[in-house]
Amino acid sequence: MVKTFVPMISRPSSKLGSVRIRDWSRRLSYTFNQLNNNLTSFEELRKKYTSYSSVYDEKGSKIIEDIALEMEKLLIAKVEAVNDLVKTAETIYENYTFDRNIDIPYLNAKNLLSSNDLEVIAESGNPNVAEMARESRSLTLTPDPRLANTPVSHEFSTVQVPTNVYDRLPKILNGVYWTQILDDMFKENTKKHPTIKWQYFCSSDGFFRVFPGLKWPTNNAELGIDTFDCRVRSWYLMAATCPKNVIILLDVSGSMQGQLMQIAKSTVKHILNTLDDDDYFNLILFSNTVRYIDGCFNQTMMRANIMNKEAVLDLVEEHKETKEKANFGLAFEEAFLLLKHREESERAYPNDLCNKAILLITDGVPEHYSNVFEKYNWPSKPTRVFTFLLGHEVGDTREVRWMACANNGYYSHIHSLADVQENVQNYIKVLSRPMVINRFHNLVFSSLYQDHMSHLNKDTGLQFMTSVAIPVFDTKNETHGEGNLLGVMGTDIPVSSFKDLAPSSKLGANGFAFMINENGYVLLHPDFKPSWKTSKLKANTMNPFYRNIDLTDVFNPDNKDQFKDVHTL
Repeated sequence: MVKTFVPMISRPSSKLGSVRIRDWSRRLSYTFNQLNNNLTSFEELRKKYTSYSSVYDEKGSKIIEDIALEMEKLLIAKVEAVNDLVKTAETIYENYTFDRNIDIPYLNAKNLLSSNDLEVIAESGNPNVAEMARESRSLTLTPDPRLANTPVSHEFSTVQVPTNVYDRLPKILNGVYWTQILDDMFKENTKKHPTIKWQYFCSSDGFFRVFPGLKWPTNNAELGIDTFDCRVRSWYLMAATCPKNVIILLDVSGSMQGQLMQIAKSTVKHILNTLDDDDYFNLILFSNTVRYIDGCFNQTMMRANIMNKEAVLDLVEEHKETKEKANFGLAFEEAFLLLKHREESERAYPNDLCNKAILLITDGVPEHYSNVFEKYNWPSKPTRVFTFLLGHEVGDTREVRWMACANNGYYSHIHSLADVQENVQNYIKVLSRPMVINRFHNLVFSSLYQDHMSHLNKDTGLQFMTSVAIPVFDTKNETHGEGNLLGVMGTDIPVSSFKDLAPSSKLGANGFAFMINENGYVLLHPDFKPSWKTSKLKANTMNPFYRNIDLTDVFNPDNKDQFKDVHTL
């Protein structure tokens, strides 16, 4: 028989047992501390650290003031650089005479050959390729770490012309010729302001001069077709005109069928592309009655942010029905009353240069409807009327022309889909006239946007940025009354530049910096995510509304209800 002995440990019944256990614990702790000090020299390190460091209180308001001051210096430097370019450009153009017979070569960024391209051509031995190379111009390009290692030339600027604009038109060649003198000022700015990145001039005729010069990136996602047009970038639209209140009247009568309706929808799309966050708009469908495209915005205007424009564009694309005759008088009355209501709501914030415009899209007008204009718009004509006549086979154009001319607007005839973009740009030039005549250089800081190169390839370019932009005017005395906008000058400020001025070392372990623009949209925030990953897609997808992210959408407070009232205002 095996006996098992189980030791029994009794709970200390006296105070003496507890004292002994506490004594053992102290001895063990002391032994471990001594061992730690001997092995790590902890005490010596602590004394040295104390002698070289100090703890002091820092007010959060003082930190913010210091960061804001540094950012202000950065912005002032950018504005100064762009201002110098604007003054130089206007002076050059004052002394320039348009040459109708001009025929010059220039550094076209899309046809440019780099030194690597020349080596490949030489090795190919193909005579056809060699012939094409002789017709192109070459430029030595060197990767620049300040521009995300983009190969560039710091000696010359290069020129990009949109696909829908012929790059040998006299107005393009003249513009390219007189703006090439800007290279000296581009280089001077680079020396004077070391933080400056891209500098550029966007002509109202469409060409885009950029410094440092580069070979234009290929848009592989769209079969190599270059879709870039600087005139629809946010910085150009904001600087080229003052804030706009725009009513689009879309004719959906029985005659607007088939190809005409496709051209009309494309026209609406390109008009919406010319509106930015500072603008307000609405779209009214009309035949014998009028109907607002979005029932949520009946008899009111909506801000031209990405979300509202996309929603309206989707509703326009979905619209199929065309019927009955068009009642133009009723449509114009509704538009004028809506603008009057908008004007009354803006009286607390008057702006003499704010633009009001009605844009009519139709295939024909039977009469001039002067009684409507006499009632609502004459004699001061505060609202400009722009008319877009659609189709190849049109009848009498006198009435639709008269409507525009009698109301300080512009008449455009759009024959086909290929004509839409250039014709839509005409109304922007006209809306800029008061600003040019008054010599009001509209300095703007654009909304957040993605660098074009980063848009084509997420691993290249400067990623997200804002721009400083100022319009460039024709300041010749003989053309003063015409109010000619030459274009817009600008430079970029990457979001990374703002981040560098607010490092975490200044803010503490739990601190962070954030920035919003004047419309309340986020420029910088640690929780701002311009792209997202879905379960269906392995790669990140760009948030289509990243430019219009509200501050309350990125904050993640412990109690989210505290922002509920703010978010619903």
